[in-house]
Amino acid sequence: MKLLEIQELGTSFRTGRDTVKAIDGVSFAVGEGERVALVGESGCGKSVTMQSILRLYDERKLVHYSGKIYYKGKDLLSLPQKDMQHIRGKEIAMVFQDALSALDPIFTIEDQITESIKLHQGLSGRAAQEAAADMLQLAGISDPYRRLGQYPFELSGGMRQRVMIAISLSCRPNLLIADEPTSALDVTIQAQIMELIMDLNRKLNMAVILITHDLAIVAETCTWALVMYLGQIVEEAPVKDLFSAPQHPYTLALIRSIPKITGERPKRLYAIEGMVPLLNNIPAGCRFAPRCPLTEERCRQENPLLISIPKENDRRHKSRCWRAGEL
Repeated sequence: MKLLEIQELGTSFRTGRDTVKAIDGVSFAVGEGERVALVGESGCGKSVTMQSILRLYDERKLVHYSGKIYYKGKDLLSLPQKDMQHIRGKEIAMVFQDALSALDPIFTIEDQITESIKLHQGLSGRAAQEAAADMLQLAGISDPYRRLGQYPFELSGGMRQRVMIAISLSCRPNLLIADEPTSALDVTIQAQIMELIMDLNRKLNMAVILITHDLAIVAETCTWALVMYLGQIVEEAPVKDLFSAPQHPYTLALIRSIPKITGERPKRLYAIEGMVPLLNNIPAGCRFAPRCPLTEERCRQENPLLISIPKENDRRHKSRCWRAGEL
């Protein structure tokens, strides 16, 4: 059953006299309990897409949305802000990339966790404190009552990230959006945080959208993958198909960029040439064409649609490439 369905989402930002379109025609769906990865380089629009779902930008001065975002059949873009406040945190929660910046330095951990508990669950006093301690324990933090009295700067990076997860899960949301939840953490802590998120996914049947550029994490934890480039989805597929038979040159380049550990003398790492263009300088035709080694004349003139790859008994694999099926 579809929990979230996005249809032709567009997100445009006003910059002085001009408007730039950061997200252009993004469509995908997430089922109950599903684990979906959104991957791509920095600047491709991953975080903007997820923050658009929660409508976190200033709609009076900064942003304009288009398209449809259906959550349990309701279009979130048509809801008044008062109704969106009941969905944020309670139904859909988000773990932000930098826990130190996301947590307020002048409030205790208890203040920050109980805020959403009081707002969405109507608990107060001792009951709210106990619920907050339970969430810290669920997030793998020992001695939770002592941690409740501490401030973010008193905790380690991994513990702050666990606090962010505890805040996000305090109202048992149906969908968790995790934006680079393991960035700036050492490898051991990364593994622990991802194991925690996946364990909660199984226990609570909570759908997870994981924003990341780490394809190794995608391969280990997710069932479905979306590859994003310059505001558009360029490929989507089951994770095993994406790695075994990528059908877009950008996806192939990302996979080739993964360092490989072998007994041989290490080779020079593969790098994708060029940079992601600025939003006010989007190239004509295929947006990846200026960096693609397979570019032909048609690629520079026409932007391909995201279409299914012909495959026996399975049309779920889609690619936005004129040469899809040749790779």
